[in-house]
Amino acid sequence: GFVPALELDDGQVLTQSLAIIEYLDETHPNPPLLPKEPKARARVRGLAQIVACDSHPLIVPRVREYLAHEFKVDEAGVQKWAQHWHKAALTGLEQHLSTEKDTGTYCQGEQITMADICLASQVAGAAFFKVDLAPFPTVARIAAAHAGQTVVAVSHADPIKAAVAWAGGVPLDLFQRFVVSPCSVSAVALSPAGANILCVNSTASLSELALS
Repeated sequence: GFVPALELDDGQVLTQSLAIIEYLDETHPNPPLLPKEPKARARVRGLAQIVACDSHPLIVPRVREYLAHEFKVDEAGVQKWAQHWHKAALTGLEQHLSTEKDTGTYCQGEQITMADICLASQVAGAAFFKVDLAPFPTVARIAAAHAGQTVVAVSHADPIKAAVAWAGGVPLDLFQRFVVSPCSVSAVALSPAGANILCVNSTASLSELALS
């Protein structure tokens, strides 16, 4: 199967980013990652899905590797492909966030939500794929507001890998070889100045990590 995956204490394995995030929100509700009001919840889910459903599936390593191996697309071509779909998601986010009244300091008012987690990973990916954030000022402003906050990705290879690449300038070929293990926890504190890798492939629980 594919990552992300979260193995529970009873051995059951949950898959897919947003399903895992919602499970963690329901089992560890403080602070909440989804608003209580139904319309606000739907808006947060919609923003998150721009990244998780519209953009991310098109730029994951298996897609980029398929383009390179099956269609003989060179590295510049693969990069152009990734940039196109990355910009498409950033454009969608910017259109919503810059025009909708529910946007605040963060994607949904003054509380970090699931949408902010997805936005943070998109911004980290933008740095890796060399996508300029200047045309997306609202996205950039919200990303800047995340500075000092901890964004947790559970066994989710690309956001963690993108953050490592951002922090260390890892070239694409080495990026492909970097492995983020399933059933582990990785955490990154993201800010416009860079990425602080807090842990990668940790077997500790979220409560044991005591992230703040």
